Amino acid sequence: MTTERLAYFLREWNAAIRGYEEADRKFRRITADYLAQADPTRPVRTVTSRRQHEGLTVVDATHLARQDVNRKQAAAARQHFAERAVMYGISALVDVLCRDDDEAG
Repeated sequence: MTTERLAYFLREWNAAIRGYEEADRKFRRITADYLAQADPTRPVRTVTSRRQHEGLTVVDATHLARQDVNRKQAAAARQHFAERAVMYGISALVDVLCRDDDEAG
């Protein structure tokens, strides 16, 4: 029973790690897509209100990225899978420690 439970915890832990990595890749890709639109030569603040540069400032691109619904969903998924990975990792560790105690006692 303990071996089956440990195998279950490890499978779920592995699935959570893969889910986290996938969500993290999506999060980073969306952020990079917005930052790629930024014009690094465009100053963040200008004295005049005239637009002399084309493209977004880095601040504007970052602000737009933070508002992106898909990026918010990726961030939430990343957090969800991180919490699952911690939970199942701790569960597997506790299971191993309990088994060691049972075998020693």
